[in-house]
Amino acid sequence: MLTADDIAQIRALIREELARAGVAAAPAAAPAPAPSYAPGDPRIEMDRQARIGLDLLSRARDTPGGMVELQRLMTAGADRQLRLIACARAGELGDDALLPIYERLTADTADRELYDAAFEGLFAMWSEPPLFQTASKAAYKLTTRLLERKPRAIPVGVIVAIHLMATSTGDRYYQDWLDRAPWFKPAAFGEMLGELVLDSALDPVGRGLLVEAIAKLGASRRQLERLRKQLHDVTEEDRDVAAKLAEVIAASR
Repeated sequence: MLTADDIAQIRALIREELARAGVAAAPAAAPAPAPSYAPGDPRIEMDRQARIGLDLLSRARDTPGGMVELQRLMTAGADRQLRLIACARAGELGDDALLPIYERLTADTADRELYDAAFEGLFAMWSEPPLFQTASKAAYKLTTRLLERKPRAIPVGVIVAIHLMATSTGDRYYQDWLDRAPWFKPAAFGEMLGELVLDSALDPVGRGLLVEAIAKLGASRRQLERLRKQLHDVTEEDRDVAAKLAEVIAASR
């Protein structure tokens, strides 16, 4: 089970990684310096994988045949870790040519690790917070189908990305993205997330993040209170989610 500290670290790592991606994407910018971590810090491996991912994206964008090679890695890469990185990062290109691959890789959860990587990449095809450089309507539709499919299998990375998207709604990047993604309706997406909050099979910390996301996407106090009434206090995890809802309701107008 994820702890609040785990989620905080994941958020920080995602922000660091996307910030580096933003610097790397600017032609005139100098490469981001390698962070200095203490030996054994798990961010060392995260940083290594992030740099591999950035290299794969750069090759796909700028090298003849790079996109074909990236697709090959996603579908039949012999190196397991490289394949997972390719699946998780390729969506940042926002290219709908990748959609059939993501659809196949998320068709079932037999290979949960690969499924999670593909789902994270799929999400990035239409919403890549905090920079919001992609806007694939087709990827959004597939994402919503996966979020609604039962039994639900939602990667931690996707929940954190949803939360990061929702907490970016006041940013210029998000507002510009809404102009390019008129099909995205924050209220409707928030309503769908409410069903996830009620699903006691999902991680309670993740459900708590979704509660915060729903509020940031514009849910009214009345809507939040209705969601709280629908939540049955059956398990300790449900009670924790109910407490998060009460906290968010108290903070709302």
